[in-house]
Amino acid sequence: MWYARKKFTLVIHVNGTRGKSTVTRLIHALLRRQGMEVFGKTTGSAARFLLPDGTERPVKRFGPANVREQRNMMIMSAFSKKSQISALVFECNAIHEELQKISMLWLKPDITVITNVREDHVRELGNAEDTALAFAAAIPDNSALVTSDSSFMSVWEKSAKQKKLCLHYAAPNEGSDSVNSSARQRFDFPENTACVLGVADHLGIERDKALDAISEYKPDAGAFEVYSWKTNFHSVFFADARAANDIESTDRLRLTAFQTAKQETNIKKILLLVIREDRPDRTWQFMQYIINRHREGAFDEYLCLGFCPLSFQKNLRREGVKFRIIKAASDLDSVLDETLEQAVCFFAAGNYGGPGVLVTQWLETKKQETAFRAVLKQ
Repeated sequence: MWYARKKFTLVIHVNGTRGKSTVTRLIHALLRRQGMEVFGKTTGSAARFLLPDGTERPVKRFGPANVREQRNMMIMSAFSKKSQISALVFECNAIHEELQKISMLWLKPDITVITNVREDHVRELGNAEDTALAFAAAIPDNSALVTSDSSFMSVWEKSAKQKKLCLHYAAPNEGSDSVNSSARQRFDFPENTACVLGVADHLGIERDKALDAISEYKPDAGAFEVYSWKTNFHSVFFADARAANDIESTDRLRLTAFQTAKQETNIKKILLLVIREDRPDRTWQFMQYIINRHREGAFDEYLCLGFCPLSFQKNLRREGVKFRIIKAASDLDSVLDETLEQAVCFFAAGNYGGPGVLVTQWLETKKQETAFRAVLKQ
């Protein structure tokens, strides 16, 4: 391991709750522009190995993601590199605190990026404060920490003092204010851009040059997009926020989606929640999300695809939520058939994987529809 690690001039490890894949890709684009031979790996909706020439290939797995993947792909990168000025930027693929520490031990990152801290994977990491402490505990001594999350600044500052870390904080508004209007729609979460600016600051790269380098990065599979097409009876919008996973990010994307579809004055807003049986904590959080949005009148109808526990259903009925369970993504066509002389906006959330695969396949069939187009891309 030590032999493979010393082959790289720079190693960056991207951790956090949301946005890890996007930030990994942005940093990969940033370092490539600096003339470095950069290898990267994302773990998000569809794990990808990012190559120095800007191409990528899927990460082949024969089971669930495993932390050993970090070690193996670092070794593979070390023996395939050609330049002396080489870098790695890997997304963390561990959830449990101890496995995060192991990943850090193998990679020995010069820079650790923490994108944000939000409540997810509660069984493994606990609440948001416990998650922040776990992220901080995994950072190796005498390195750099870059973050755009001020919610747990006391945790970052304490860790920096104890471990002699060089702490770089970039406020989310720095990412928003720096992006020009023509590119802003590609960056729905300015804190992601802010993280990259923090990395650029640490490496001595001018911010203008950093923003130019990342302006044309290739988004991760599952990145937020809004599609539109027409049927014989109405206009259809489909906002794909399945990869967001947590309710805070999801709700921000909801507002963006509805803003995009506001050109239609008479529009039916439908939440499509994709539920995974192996994510019970997330299912409970999204149940609360549905209840809260129902009280506000945010959606006209709620569709649930996947495993719906009886307690989930009972709580929604108790609140008077109008919902139905669908068995296949093709049932969405039936929903469209029922809605005549009115535009429809589906907002898909919850999970990209699991039953979400059915939604991806359904969307592929819709690309043959008249005037199908992506009206907003991250």
